[in-house]
Amino acid sequence: MQPIVQDQNVTSRETDDQAYDSLYPHDLGALLASFTHEVHDVLFDEDPTSYVAKYCSVRRTCFHDADFRADRVPLRRGVRRWDAFAWRRVSKLFPSATLLPEAGEDKTLVFPRECFQAYSWVFTCVEAVFKDAAILRDTLFTSYDVDHGVYGIRVYVDGRWRYVIVDDYLPVNEKNELMFTKPVDNKYFWPCILEKALAKMYGGYLALDIEFILESVPRALSMTPEATTPTNTPLLASNGFPNTVECRDDDVRRTSCAKTLQDLSGGVGITRFLRTAEFQKDEWWASMLDMSRSGAIMVGITDFENALPGIETAHAYRITHVQQVGGIKLVMLSSQWSPQQWKGDWSDDSCLWQSHRDVSMTLRKKRLAGDHFGFWMSYNDFLSVFIQVHICHVFNGFTQHVVECEWGRDTAGGPCFDHHWHLNPHFKLRLSENTLFFINLSLPDTRFAPTCVKAMGMHILNSPRYPVCYLHNTQDCVVATDYVETDSISVEGNFTKEGVYWIVPSADLTGVMSRFILRMFVSSPFVFSSEVIGNHWNTLKFSDIIECSGEFCAGDDNAQVLIRFLTNDKIREEVSVGPIVVKVATPEDKNLAIGLFLVHSSFAGSKASRTLGVVDKGDIVASSPYAVTDRAYIMADVCDNDVYTLITCISPTGSRAEIEYTLWSAIPSPQHTILPVWGRKSVTVSWPEGSGSFYGVKNNPQIEICPERDFDTFVIKMNLVECNVTDPAIVLFVLQNAGNKGDGIKGKIPANQVLKRSQYVRHHFVQCELQLLEPTDSLLVIPCLQPTGSKGACAITVSTETSDFSVRVLSSV
Repeated sequence: MQPIVQDQNVTSRETDDQAYDSLYPHDLGALLASFTHEVHDVLFDEDPTSYVAKYCSVRRTCFHDADFRADRVPLRRGVRRWDAFAWRRVSKLFPSATLLPEAGEDKTLVFPRECFQAYSWVFTCVEAVFKDAAILRDTLFTSYDVDHGVYGIRVYVDGRWRYVIVDDYLPVNEKNELMFTKPVDNKYFWPCILEKALAKMYGGYLALDIEFILESVPRALSMTPEATTPTNTPLLASNGFPNTVECRDDDVRRTSCAKTLQDLSGGVGITRFLRTAEFQKDEWWASMLDMSRSGAIMVGITDFENALPGIETAHAYRITHVQQVGGIKLVMLSSQWSPQQWKGDWSDDSCLWQSHRDVSMTLRKKRLAGDHFGFWMSYNDFLSVFIQVHICHVFNGFTQHVVECEWGRDTAGGPCFDHHWHLNPHFKLRLSENTLFFINLSLPDTRFAPTCVKAMGMHILNSPRYPVCYLHNTQDCVVATDYVETDSISVEGNFTKEGVYWIVPSADLTGVMSRFILRMFVSSPFVFSSEVIGNHWNTLKFSDIIECSGEFCAGDDNAQVLIRFLTNDKIREEVSVGPIVVKVATPEDKNLAIGLFLVHSSFAGSKASRTLGVVDKGDIVASSPYAVTDRAYIMADVCDNDVYTLITCISPTGSRAEIEYTLWSAIPSPQHTILPVWGRKSVTVSWPEGSGSFYGVKNNPQIEICPERDFDTFVIKMNLVECNVTDPAIVLFVLQNAGNKGDGIKGKIPANQVLKRSQYVRHHFVQCELQLLEPTDSLLVIPCLQPTGSKGACAITVSTETSDFSVRVLSSV
C-alpha cells in the first residue's frame, strides 16, 4: 500500500493527487509490511488500523489507499471504456454524516434505499446476519478513525478473523455523485465503506455485480481457478488519473453469497444449486425445514433469465421462514431492494389465504410479525424461479475448535479405498456425553489461492484406537462422505454415545499437497487432539513373493508368516492382550482374490512350523472376507506370549504374487518370520484297467517315499485329474514299509502298517499329514479310486520342509 493525502478540502482531482504525490509512501509501506498477511496482501492477520491512524495523525494527513486507486479498480462489467471520473472523500460529500449511529441514537439497523441494484445482494447478506447497528459495529467495524479516513473492516477468512484496510475515497460521476451505494438517509455511510472493503477484498467493484457472480458459476465449480492476469494499465495522465480505463473480468476474485455470509458472520457458508441433475426436491424441502428450525441463514438467488411476474431477475432474497401445513409447502422471502411486488399464489392479496383457513391461522403470527418487504410463495413456484440457495450456519452456544493442517508428502494418504489412507491426519475427539455436532472441512479460500485438490471427503469413526483402515461394512463408522469436487464439505448429526471418535479428512489423490482447515462445533464439552500413528501402534513392514499359490483355506503352498512378540522376561505372571491389524496388499495385480487367516501356530517339537493342509476351524483366531481386491485386512486381539501364523491365500490357485505386509500392533516389539514354502515332488499314476477295492492293493498304484531325515513331517496330496465316472470317491493310505525299500505289498492293506488314512470323500482332492515319530527308510502311499473298476489318473504330491526325500512309483497294478 502507498498512502496519504493532506487532510484538506479538495475541489479537484489535481489537488487530491498533488497532495498525495508530495508524500513519502515508503514510510507507511514499511509500517504495513510489519503486519503479516497469510492469505493475501489485502487481508491482514492483525489489525493495523490504529497504527495507520497514528501515522497519519503525526503527519497531519489522511489515509489514501493507493492499492485501491481508480486506475487499478474495475468498476464495470466486461472490457469497457468510460470517460473521466473521480474519487472523493465521503466526509466531503456528506459533511454531517457519521459511520454508524452515535451514542443515544436509535440502534436499529437501517439500510440504504439508494443502492446500486446489482450490488443489493451484499446488503441482503448484511441484513440476514446482523439484527442491529451495535452488533454490526462490534463484528465488522471494530476499529476506524473517521478524522484520518482509515477503516479496518473485520472479515472471517480461512478459519480466523482478518482485516481489510480502506480509506474513505469513493468513486463519483461527473456530477460529483456517488456511483454506487449512498449513505443511509445521508446520515450513516457504513454501507459505502463496507461496499468498498468487499470490493477491495474481491479485487474490484465488478466482483459485487450479481450477474457477474452468476455467470461465474461454472468456473466456481472447478477446484482449480484459472490464473489471473494483471491488467495492462495505461500510463497516467498529468493529473494522476487516466482519462479512460480498461477493466477485465479476470482482474477480480469470484465470490458468492455463501462465501460473503461466511466472511461477515464467521459461520460456515454452503451453496446449493437447484438446477442440477442430482437435485431431489423432496429431500431439499426436508433440508430447508431443518435449516429453518435450526436458525440457519438462507439467501436465495433468482435466475437471471426467467422469472415469475413480480419477482426480480438475478436478485437475492432472504429466506426468512420455511413452513409446511398439511400438504402445503410455503417459503417466506424478503428483499428491500426489489422494485417489484409478488402477486402470485400466497401473496398478501392471494385468495388462497381465504380458501385455506388452516394455513392462514397457522401462519397468522408470522404474517403479522413479518417485515414490510416479506411475502409468501409456494415451494413449487420457489423452485421454478430460484436457481441457488446460499446457507450460512452460525453456531451460537456451541463450542468451536479450528484446526489448520495439511496433506503433505508423508501425510497425504489418499481416499479411504487406498492402501495409504492411514497416513492421512487423524484427529481424536473424546466426549463424555451425547452431543450435537457440525464439522466443516475446507480448503484454503479459492478466491485467493488456487488448489490442486480435485475432491475430498471425511470419515468419522467411533473406535478406541487410532483407525488404520476404513472398511465399508464396519460398525465403527459414524460418518462417511462421498468424495466431492468442492472446496468445502460439511457433516452434522448427533454423537449418540460417549467415547472416542476419530475424524479423518482425506483428498482423492495420494500424495497431493495442500493445506486444509477443520472447523468443529460441538454442543457439549470435549477434548480434542491431533494424533500421530506412532503413539498408538507399533508398525512393522515387510514383503514376500509367492511363486505358486495353493488351495484356499489351506496352508501348504500359500504364503505364511510367523508373528510373535519379544518380551524381556522369559516367564511373566501377567499376560498382555492387545489388538493387531494386518494389511496384505498385492499392488502389482488388482485382479487376484485375497483371503487371510490368522491361526495359532503349529509346532514340530518345540519349533513353530508351517500350517499344513486345510486350516482347522478350531485354530482360526480371525479371518478376512475372500474377495477380488488388491488388499485385505485382518484384525484380532492377541496375547503377547502366544505365537500366531498369518496365512495368505491367493486365488486363482497357482498364481504368482508380490505381497506387501503392514502390521500394526498395540503390543510392543512385534516380530515376524517368513516361513518358506516346503519343497515338493510329484508323480502321476493311473488306473488303466480299472481300480481295485479301497482295502486292497490289487489294481491300485503304490508309490514309495524314501525319507533322508529322521522325524520329518510330510504332507501328501492326491489330486484326481481324470476319471471315467461322474461322481467318484477317493481315499489315500500311508503305510510303514521299513526294511522293504524298493518292494511293494500284495493282497489286503495290513492295518498294522497304516500310519495315516485320509478322509473318504466324493471329491477330486484329498490330503493327509504325517509326522515321523521313528526313523524309517521307506513309506508306501496307496491311492484308491472308487467305485471299484473306475478308470482314471491322479497326481501324488509329497511336501516336506527340506525336500530331503525321494519319490518313485513301484507298481501300477
